[in-house]
Amino acid sequence: MKNLWKKLFVLFAAAVLALGVVACGKGKGTSRVGTNKLRISFVEAGYGRQWLVSWIDAYNAAHPDEPIEVELEGSSQMTGEIGTRLDAESNLSDIFIGLTTNWQSWAKKGQLEPLDDLYASEVDPGVTLTDFMVEGVRDFGKVGQNKYAIPLNDGAAGIAYNKTMFDARGWEVPTTVAELETLCNTISAAPGNIAPFSWSGQAMYWDFPVMTWWAQYEGVENFNNFYKFDSPEVFQQTGRVKALEVFQSLICRGNGTAKNSADGSMSKNHIEAQMAFIQGKAAMIPNGAWLEYEMRNNIEPGSIEIRMMPTPVIAGAKTGADGQPIKLNNTMAGDFIIIPKLAENKELAKKFLQFVHSDAMSKLYTQKCGAPRPFKYSVKDITDLSGFTRSCLDIWENSVGLYEISQSPLFQVNYVNKWPSYGQPYGVMITDNESPQTVVNTMYSYVQSQWSSWAAILG
Repeated sequence: MKNLWKKLFVLFAAAVLALGVVACGKGKGTSRVGTNKLRISFVEAGYGRQWLVSWIDAYNAAHPDEPIEVELEGSSQMTGEIGTRLDAESNLSDIFIGLTTNWQSWAKKGQLEPLDDLYASEVDPGVTLTDFMVEGVRDFGKVGQNKYAIPLNDGAAGIAYNKTMFDARGWEVPTTVAELETLCNTISAAPGNIAPFSWSGQAMYWDFPVMTWWAQYEGVENFNNFYKFDSPEVFQQTGRVKALEVFQSLICRGNGTAKNSADGSMSKNHIEAQMAFIQGKAAMIPNGAWLEYEMRNNIEPGSIEIRMMPTPVIAGAKTGADGQPIKLNNTMAGDFIIIPKLAENKELAKKFLQFVHSDAMSKLYTQKCGAPRPFKYSVKDITDLSGFTRSCLDIWENSVGLYEISQSPLFQVNYVNKWPSYGQPYGVMITDNESPQTVVNTMYSYVQSQWSSWAAILG
């Protein structure tokens, strides 16, 4: 009898241990395989989570007989956690939503579920997901022959300004870089110790207008050709130098300090820089469509109106058939949606994603976030939007979008990017007085020296 109890105990212990391994190794709690349960992990930052909650509510309203239960895991640090979880094959959600990063490397390692069937599915009657996408992002999720990711959002990014301050002081919104430089001089000379710009040295949003100036000067075709990374020579594009020259003229004093800038900009994080802007310490700020929503709890009603200006045009910008500079918008469409290859409820995850990539759900996202998605839908009839949001949407609707997308294996394994060997060049331009030409030459020399070895590694 004792031996029987011992055998039963050993079997029971082994069963408990096996269950523990399954629970710890593949996710949290009980298995979601074959259930109506989803786990979605997402970056909870500037746009919060209400947009995602609204999507879930809408899905369940449309499927009353098959509602889903969703565990939402929001974290401002989620992007950095996704790769760790995928490598460990542990704590995997059915859907991950992250900010711009090199997610292509996960696809190359076989860690992501191919989404080609989702791209081919109808999101509205007679309209596939591919059809619905803006043409510039249709290859966003492509790695090799398959699609592995969907772009989350689109937007407008560049220079926001304090409309209340501009109106009170009679300042005109600049349309050219020359007018912007004149405005900076006017603001600096005005009473009240107002800086032209607030910005963050820890989150260099100067990339937003600088990339637009680069594309304005170089032209959209050459800008897109850069991201093919066919040879090191693309790093010598003149537009890169010209764009950095604008930054140098606006911000670099030449003695290791910044001009036209709120006090302490170099040491501020992005929230501190945004606080200085909404407190009236600066008239403008390089930023994106999320600015107002992210700072909503710090802006007292009626205290300030802000707007996004179309990025002022650089001298020598390419023109269209009408002889006018082509309107460009740095969309910042790099945030992504993926399904892990080892996710427990992949089919339900795809069904949910098919539903939320419709015209109606795109409009709902815009209404909740104040930002567009990179899909073909109209934002004109969306109500209850602020003046700032409407200014961003006007830019988005009336400009050619710039998308940082590349099918180059060098880009997808993170050997190259737009600022190789620097990360971003703005800090060294301010503190070390490096010239735009030196910065571009250094990048070119670095890439040229590594090119053959990279090619050998990639085969």
